[in-house]
Amino acid sequence: MKFVMTHYEVLLLHQRPITKLSVVIPELGSCSEIDHLMYILWKNSVEEFTFRIKYGEEYRLPSSLFMSLQLKHLNLSTCLFNPRPSFKGFNRMIMLELCEVTINHEVIESLISSCLLLKELVLHVPNKFDYLEINAPMLELLALTYPPTSVRIKKSPLLEIV
Repeated sequence: MKFVMTHYEVLLLHQRPITKLSVVIPELGSCSEIDHLMYILWKNSVEEFTFRIKYGEEYRLPSSLFMSLQLKHLNLSTCLFNPRPSFKGFNRMIMLELCEVTINHEVIESLISSCLLLKELVLHVPNKFDYLEINAPMLELLALTYPPTSVRIKKSPLLEIV
């Protein structure tokens, strides 16, 4: 994690806005250092964020991620997506990709429907949902791995690629 801390220190010293941040971790060890990186995301109004863990345990996303309302592109892997009940979604989200992310049925539906500008949705979520309702008026692309038994696409007139 010395590598992560070095990057954290560099980001703290960075004076200009950070609009795009990508963090790829070969194996998850301590989470506290990563929590600091997530704070950078919130503090610097990052618009595009990629966070991938290749091996290891699932990372529980901190509350600071759910305060990042300026996010437009979010790409997560090997995480636990469990926001507080007060979370109202990302109102600027255009692209959302969740890969091997643990998320419950109600949260994913609420997240999708709260992202009114969402154009691309990619879900590689191994949760076994029986039913998933997708309500995204600007959605153009939908990719599902491990699809639920039933998918209802509602109010998505621009959807072209499934």
